[in-house]
Amino acid sequence: MKNPIGEKVLELLDGTTFQGSIRENFALMNHYVVFDTQRAIYDLVELGHIGSAKALLRVIFEANVKAKWIYQCASEKQLEQLQKDAVKSVNKKRNIQFGEIVDDVEKMNPHLKGKLKQFKEEHWKGLNSLTHSGVMQLKMYSLAFEQSGLETEIETILDFSDRMSISSLCDVGKITKNKASIQASIALISAL
Repeated sequence: MKNPIGEKVLELLDGTTFQGSIRENFALMNHYVVFDTQRAIYDLVELGHIGSAKALLRVIFEANVKAKWIYQCASEKQLEQLQKDAVKSVNKKRNIQFGEIVDDVEKMNPHLKGKLKQFKEEHWKGLNSLTHSGVMQLKMYSLAFEQSGLETEIETILDFSDRMSISSLCDVGKITKNKASIQASIALISAL
């Protein structure tokens, strides 16, 4: 199966090295999770493992948003906590929740106009259902769905993973100051 977005990302980042701050490196690592996951989704779809591909949609979304948060919003203390995989909320003693991460990213990016938060509110439960063998995942196996909605479902899965990968490519370009990555992400999203 052709994966033009995944191939372009690999081409642009092949041989690229970057040694930055803890903030930059952790953000980049999360973006690389997006790239790896996008390619894995294509591989799973090609092999006919649509349920497994759908389960990765939460991973790709969360890694993309978390990378933005790390780069733009995390406090120095949270960066230290991140290295121990125990990031606390700024206002509380509990671990930070994904909703708080989304809110922080929205505050730093007013041009999003609440769309990230809206997407999270409308789809987070479903994304979790896909990942945790919930009803959304199980619907995949109904005979009616297999006959009528599989092509549309595959298109949606691939489109979402492509968009997350392009978003991460742009962010990687910003972090590494790689203009070619930024320009390519603009061309790729325009083509979609």
